Amino acid sequence: MNKINKTLKAILLLVVSFIIILVASIQRDGKVFGHHLKSENSKAITKSVNDTMHIAEDGSYVINTMQLGKDITGYGGNVPLEITVKNGRILNVKALPNLETPDFFNEAKSLLKKWNGKSLDEAQKMKVDAVSGATFSSKAIIANMERGIAFAQKNTVKENWYSKFDASAKGITALIVALMAAIIPLFYKNKEYRIIQQVLNIAILGFWCGTFLSYSALMNYMSNGINVLEYIVPVIMLITAFIYLFLGKNNIIAHISVHMVHYRN
Repeated sequence: MNKINKTLKAILLLVVSFIIILVASIQRDGKVFGHHLKSENSKAITKSVNDTMHIAEDGSYVINTMQLGKDITGYGGNVPLEITVKNGRILNVKALPNLETPDFFNEAKSLLKKWNGKSLDEAQKMKVDAVSGATFSSKAIIANMERGIAFAQKNTVKENWYSKFDASAKGITALIVALMAAIIPLFYKNKEYRIIQQVLNIAILGFWCGTFLSYSALMNYMSNGINVLEYIVPVIMLITAFIYLFLGKNNIIAHISVHMVHYRN
């Protein structure tokens, strides 16, 4: 009965801690796991990723080449374009207001349809010729498209789910140390080992890797969400702590809690 009471108290403390971090993150950032609680803030985020690109309501990326191509001129000046990209594919291209001669520019505008439906990789490899009789405007359109496509490839293409995993020597070593701390105490209860493990935690997870769990880090995870592969080490420690808690392994939790320290200056 006493063991059950201790476990319940520990669970209650975890719940209270979770609520405190939740409230603090809402007050500081106004969002939880990346979701804004105020609709105005959410709209502001989706409509203005930066001066050059915004995200439409359907999730497509709309790229404005006004700044990207500010040094590109046609016959009468800049020829900015609006390029809509969704799922790595160009949906359409629209010419924005410019000072080109209307008759000549109308001929050059026929180029805009050439990129419709193309993937960003296909579009980047395309060789498009200028329209005869509207050479200056055509070259300006082509150059703006090249800039816009290059920007889109860097800013709209989603990374593979595994791309955030740190496969460096540092990342793999940290993962091994975290797994040792999570698994070995279940089968090998030895004071000397615990000292060795704590030294590894401080040396590898602390000084070498530079960061671990902290109140500030937990608030950031609460506000912005967490990529499991990117933060695999702290995720392992958190999951382990919760599992051991429900198993009633309070002595192991005390040992694990030593590892949950933030060492960054």
